[in-house]
Amino acid sequence: MNAINLKIDNKHFGTKQIFKDASISIEKGRLVAIIGWSGIGKTTLLNMIGLIDKNYDGKYEIEDICVTDLKSSEQEKTRKEMIGNVFQDFLLIDYLSSYDNVILPLVYQKKKIVKEDIIQLFEKFNLKNEIDQTVSTLSDGQKQRVAIIRAIVTNPKLLLCDEPTGNLDMESTKIVMDTLKQIKEEFKTTIVVVTHNVNILDYFDKVYEIKDGKILWWKKIYVAFMLIQKAWKKVCFLKI
Repeated sequence: MNAINLKIDNKHFGTKQIFKDASISIEKGRLVAIIGWSGIGKTTLLNMIGLIDKNYDGKYEIEDICVTDLKSSEQEKTRKEMIGNVFQDFLLIDYLSSYDNVILPLVYQKKKIVKEDIIQLFEKFNLKNEIDQTVSTLSDGQKQRVAIIRAIVTNPKLLLCDEPTGNLDMESTKIVMDTLKQIKEEFKTTIVVVTHNVNILDYFDKVYEIKDGKILWWKKIYVAFMLIQKAWKKVCFLKI
């Protein structure tokens, strides 16, 4: 069963056509990447999947629910209940503690807050000692993991990540990607990641590229070739 099926007949940004006769289907429980040049439409596509951008011609299904047929209020309810978001710039409130940031979606949705469950999430992702720390005192890698916990605290079916490693060093990038992989494996969450970082492509079950208004699927062998090619260039540079 697919987590999402999105068919885009037309999508414009102003006078510029971003997508035409494009489509993407993602199986449940997969960790997938969306890549492409800057300005090509990666974040636009993520916003369409996340029910933030609904200004296009096409059809969208989330787990066989045709959300394009729903009223605006029902679409908003679906977004809150089924989708979590992680951003490049974290979008945390610096003067609040990690714990208080994480519970905000629960407060907003008027859901029960079970402190023991939230503490378990912090422990699971090696942030037990940071739970009561003010966010402004955390490293960027720690902030992004807090943001991920905040995104999954409502148990979403879909986790959408816009350049989650864009501001991170190599070590923090690995920790964040390992965290996303752990979420996929333990919670069976479908995760979609927009990225420019080709060094993390081996984490993904599938890689999609936006090109010429279409959404293309990279076969695993091509991903492997790209990684080998990049590694070879690095070796050649070191030799020089």
